Amino acid sequence: MVPVFFIANRSSAQWYFELYQNFQSDTIIQCMDAEDGYYLEDTKLWIGTNHGVVVFSKFDTLFYDSLNSPLVDNHITAIDAANEAGVVWVGTNHGLLRLDPYSGWSSYTLTNSSLPSDSITCILDFSNDSVWIGTRNGLVLYTNQDDSFQLFNTENSQIPGNHIQCLERSYFIPYSYYPEPLYVGTDSGLLVIDGNQWKAYTTSNSSLTSGDVRSLSVNNVTGASPKLWMSSYGAGAVSYTHLRAHETDSYLVCRLLL
Repeated sequence: MVPVFFIANRSSAQWYFELYQNFQSDTIIQCMDAEDGYYLEDTKLWIGTNHGVVVFSKFDTLFYDSLNSPLVDNHITAIDAANEAGVVWVGTNHGLLRLDPYSGWSSYTLTNSSLPSDSITCILDFSNDSVWIGTRNGLVLYTNQDDSFQLFNTENSQIPGNHIQCLERSYFIPYSYYPEPLYVGTDSGLLVIDGNQWKAYTTSNSSLTSGDVRSLSVNNVTGASPKLWMSSYGAGAVSYTHLRAHETDSYLVCRLLL
């Protein structure tokens, strides 16, 4: 059995630890996310593995794979369970799935939707009405109101590369104070979507020494500017402050950590 430690942040801002030991020895954990108990009956941990999706809660453990669900690929590449309505998004290399607590599963692929690729790399729920989806062939904005996908790529936007590798945003800035920037990591640079303003950072227009952005994280400290942490292939970990699309490069501070 493979033990998995999980740390969750409840709405009361108190941290707690959980230990799970329900995985077989050949299980590889690809991704995970949690539904907060503030919105649902209890906190649920959603884990994407190379064998399917495992859901842990205080009451039971659920498992979804190609045999008992519409999953066409048991190798899970991305998962997002942060939607306040309880909607969970699951990405694979053969399509995208949406699990609604009321209507059940919906499947999206190249054949039945306008997705630019069946290979889903990352998912970020932005609101109850919209979800950002990273693929190997562009960035997609899903809108729940009309069940549509809007594609952004190097031909129709400022995005520096079509291979989307990670998505991140700040969760703790109040909407009334600042719009929440969306950070998009690609194989060719970083994109900041700040309201209606888009700005790309690459090795040619910034202090980035590598445009191959692999992971992103935003931390917020009360009274301080948000800081974006980024790791890129061949350039270690980098931290940025004041990284917003409407600011000039003079506000950009880069610090190489490794």
